[in-house]
Amino acid sequence: MAITDTIERELRDVNRELLDENRRLKAELAALRGVDGDGQVSYSELLARAERLNMIIEATQVGTWDWDPSTDFVSWNQHAFAMFGLEPNDAPTSFARTADRIHPADAPLVRLALLKHLERGERFGLDLRARQSDGSYRWVHCCGRALRDRRGRPKRVIGLLLDVDDRKQAEIGAIGLSEELNLQVTLRDQELRLARQELEEFCYAVSHDLRTPLRSINGFSHALENEYGDKLDAMGRDYLQRVQRASVNLADLLDSLLGMVRVSRVEVHPELVDLTALVHAVVADFKESDSTRHVDVQVADNLEVIADPRLLRLMVTNLISNAWKFTSTISEARIEVGERDEVFYVKDNGAGFEMKYSEMMYKPFQKLHSSTRFTGTGIGLTLSQRIAMRHGGTLWGESQGEGFGATFYFKLPPLSADAFGLQAIRRSQPSLPMG
Repeated sequence: MAITDTIERELRDVNRELLDENRRLKAELAALRGVDGDGQVSYSELLARAERLNMIIEATQVGTWDWDPSTDFVSWNQHAFAMFGLEPNDAPTSFARTADRIHPADAPLVRLALLKHLERGERFGLDLRARQSDGSYRWVHCCGRALRDRRGRPKRVIGLLLDVDDRKQAEIGAIGLSEELNLQVTLRDQELRLARQELEEFCYAVSHDLRTPLRSINGFSHALENEYGDKLDAMGRDYLQRVQRASVNLADLLDSLLGMVRVSRVEVHPELVDLTALVHAVVADFKESDSTRHVDVQVADNLEVIADPRLLRLMVTNLISNAWKFTSTISEARIEVGERDEVFYVKDNGAGFEMKYSEMMYKPFQKLHSSTRFTGTGIGLTLSQRIAMRHGGTLWGESQGEGFGATFYFKLPPLSADAFGLQAIRRSQPSLPMG
C-alpha cells in the first residue's frame, strides 16, 4: 500500500510539472506568434533586446558560458575561448575538462564556490588563473547564476568571464612594491637603532671618561685655594673660582647627558600613579632645599595617570624645577598643578617666554634666558618631552610672553598601558629619583 501511495505521489508531481511546462510552452509560442500576455506585439522587442545584449558583449569582450549540470556540457562564446588561449575546436565541453584549464591552486576554490552556490544559493564569483596554450596563466574573473526549476533544483548555470589580468598584475606589483618599501623601512629602522645605540654608548663613555679628569681639576683647584690661596692676588683668586665654577657646570652637563642616555635606555613599566601625592613629594623636596623662599603651590586633588613612576617623577621634577627657578625673581610666586580634559599642566607666574622661540626649549642645552639670570643646563625640558614621548604622549609649553608666566602641558594617553603590555594596574607611591 505504501509503495502505491509513493507511486501515485510521484505521478502527481510529474503531472504537475508537465502542466507547468505546457503552460510555459504555450506562452513562448504566443510570443513567437507576436502576442504576449497583454496582447501586445513582443517578438520584435525580444529581437531588439537580444541584439543590444550581443552588442554589449562584443563591445566589452565579455566571455560567456553555459553549463548544464545534468549532462556536464559547457558551451562558450568566442571571448571565453580567447581568455583561455583556445580555439573554438579546442575548448573543453565539460566542467571537469574546464577545471583542468584552471590553475591547480584555484580549481578547488572554484569547485567549492560553485557547490555553495548550487546547494546554499551563495553568490558565485571569484578570480582565477586560466591556463594559456603556452602554459602561462592569465587572471580571469568568473561569476555565474543558477537557473532553477520550481523545486529549486538547478537546471542550468550561466555566467560571465572578465579579463582582469592587468588589474591583478597591478595589485601584485603594488604588493611587491609595498613589501620592498617595508623592507627598506625595516632596514632604515635597524640603521637608526644602531646609530642611536652607538650615540648612546658614545655619550655614556664620554660622560664616564670625563669624570676622572674633571674630579682632578676640581680637587686640585680646591687644594690650590686651600694651600696657596693667601699667596694669590684678587685676579688669581678670581681665575681659580672661575675654574671651580666651570668644573661644577661641566659636572652638571655630564649628569644631564647621562640622564638623556638613561631615559632612552630604560624600559617603561606603566602603573597607575597617584600624581597628586607625587607632586606634593617633589614640592616638599624643593621647599626643604630652598627654605628661604615662600612659593604658593596649589595641587589639584585626585590626579592619577598611567605611567612609569621613575620616569614620571623625573619629568615632574624637571617641570616643578623650571617653575621654581623662573619664579625666583617674583615676590609672590605661584605654581599650580592640575588637569583639564585629561591634559595635565604645571603653571607658574614667572619669567615666561616668547612663543616664537618655544621650539628651542626642547633642544638639548638650549636656553631662552641668560645663565647670569637663571642657572641650569638647558636639558630639563628635553628630558621631559622625551619621557612623555616614550609613554606615547606629548608635552608642550605656552606663554603670553616674557613676564607673563608659563604653562607646560603633558598628556599621557590611557591606551599607553595596553601599548606597554600592562598586566596588572596598581597604585604606586612616589618613588625615588633615577640614579
